[in-house]
Amino acid sequence: MPVSERGERARKPMLSYGAAFQNARQRPWTPEDQEGSIICSVAENKLNASMLHERISGLQPPLSCLSYPASYRGTPECRNAMARMAQRTFMKGIEVDPTNLVIQAGAGAILDTLFWLICEPNDAVLIPGPIYPAFMNDLQVRDEAHPSIFQLDEQQGDVGGQLEAASAAEAEQGRAVRAILLTNPNNPCGIIYKPETVMEIVKWCLRNNVHIVSDEVYANSVFGRDTPDFVSAVVLVRTEASSLPPEHVERIPELLHVVFGMSKDFCASGLRIGVLHTRNAAILQAMDNLSYFHCCSAHTQWIVTQALADDAFIDSFIARNRQLLRNSYELLSGAMDKAGIPYLPACAAMFLWIDLGAWLSEPTWEEENLLWEAMMNEAKVLFTPGQACKAERPGFFRVCWAWVPPEALPIAVSRLKQLLDARKKAISN
Repeated sequence: MPVSERGERARKPMLSYGAAFQNARQRPWTPEDQEGSIICSVAENKLNASMLHERISGLQPPLSCLSYPASYRGTPECRNAMARMAQRTFMKGIEVDPTNLVIQAGAGAILDTLFWLICEPNDAVLIPGPIYPAFMNDLQVRDEAHPSIFQLDEQQGDVGGQLEAASAAEAEQGRAVRAILLTNPNNPCGIIYKPETVMEIVKWCLRNNVHIVSDEVYANSVFGRDTPDFVSAVVLVRTEASSLPPEHVERIPELLHVVFGMSKDFCASGLRIGVLHTRNAAILQAMDNLSYFHCCSAHTQWIVTQALADDAFIDSFIARNRQLLRNSYELLSGAMDKAGIPYLPACAAMFLWIDLGAWLSEPTWEEENLLWEAMMNEAKVLFTPGQACKAERPGFFRVCWAWVPPEALPIAVSRLKQLLDARKKAISN
């Protein structure tokens, strides 16, 4: 018997390259098996996971963890610990009220329920490209929102004008822009948007009564040597509030929402714990209901609370994680430099956005896919194709470099260069 129309949407693969990842992981590269596939397509950080594992492995959760939690949108203890961590790190300068937090089973669950609450079917969500590939599924499979990708050019300036153009394009298709989804630090580029860019986006949203969802899951993964700490959008906005029209200031609590969690910054994707910060009373009330379907277990919340309550551990973890990220990034970018492969310099998160357009026989998505397949099947290197990230043109690839041991990264580049050299020679002939 056929499933519903909703069910048909859900049957489609979440990621176009998911099957390739599952195939590659049947024989991954290890120091003992250096002929295996080097998988750099997963947005996950394993570099410092052992430090968190050591901290939580001896914990003995109390009997109360077997009962229903005090609140489906997060135990008071875990929300208190999350608020304190955020206030001490990327939300410095403001008081984070734990009652404004929602805890669910991962940032994906947060986005799913949040957009279900703020969007009607076919409403447009503007997303600066290139994007995190899973956003397409996050917004469409259940929420039925329309992801609208546009290329935000910070160098060009006039951010408001660029947003107006993107909004007008949606209006021509009969769609209202309901929200902007901004990933900062960025996936897949590994950059941090300028504070003035973020504020221009916020101002445009406040003028147009559009929600701002700031995805800050990489907030504490800044590794650039000369890069200042990341500052949350909620801090920037409250700092600049005095310069905004009073009627716009009144809209901030209703329209500004920040997403963060444990998966990326704390090497804990498997714990499935994401957080929403919002001061929108209607959203918080609705989350009391919806969180029943996405509740993070009391056991997990208790363990995370113990770790987050240890300030010395958190400070040490973040510092060590940043150093490990920096080491891997510099190892990879140095190998790319040596191989003559162009890329966008990164300073945060765990990505390198490389440009292999010069090695395509022609600038088409079909040629990009052929190169991606050759990388996977011949070089045994798996990157994320640019088409999945909604790149502005064929030839870009996302390299997720924190999922593999650092020593595998130069080997991946060496394999890639050998393949590219052969393709260049074939193109020249």
